Amino acid sequence: IVEGFTIEECQPPSGSSVGAGILCYYSDLTVNNCVIRNNNSSTAGGLNARFSNIQILDTDIQNCVTESNGGGLFIQSCETVLIDGCMIVGCSGGMGGGAYFYNCDDVVVSGSSINGCTAVERGGGIVFSYSSGVVTETDISDNLAFYEAGGIHVVKSTVTLVESSVCSNTPDQIYGPWVNDGGNAVVDVCPWYQGACCTNDICTVAT
Repeated sequence: IVEGFTIEECQPPSGSSVGAGILCYYSDLTVNNCVIRNNNSSTAGGLNARFSNIQILDTDIQNCVTESNGGGLFIQSCETVLIDGCMIVGCSGGMGGGAYFYNCDDVVVSGSSINGCTAVERGGGIVFSYSSGVVTETDISDNLAFYEAGGIHVVKSTVTLVESSVCSNTPDQIYGPWVNDGGNAVVDVCPWYQGACCTNDICTVAT
């Protein structure tokens, strides 16, 4: 368990290129109430986990950078993954600016937000690749990909959205198949960006 720490301004040790903030192989890891920020690595800026069971709870991941995949998180070949109550903000990578899940059987992202992340290629917010995942009560907005999938990129995966917002991402919201389990806002402009235009006590919604 890693709890209550701030992990910042880190780079991989000499001779390594992965996991600037946290590196986890073949383990059961819980990260709770932490801040992971301003870390830089060739692969996975914030956290790199492989062949493990992962819980990341009530944790902020900010401004982490990688040249490859998974600016905030890169999680590969993990049986269970839970991201709950987290904020992933301002992270960037080649693909999966906020998070990249590869070959993971059971991914749950709940009660979280992924905002202002950037991918040079695809998946500004999240990439699901050969994985199965549920995104529930989560906000994925204001992310950017220079090629496609500003919000979520789905590659040979099963992804279900429940009561989540995927909006105001560029150039698009979701690329690839996904399952709508109700209560979602997948729109070009987030509902909370809409306002009202009022003239002589008569108001109309402005979009």
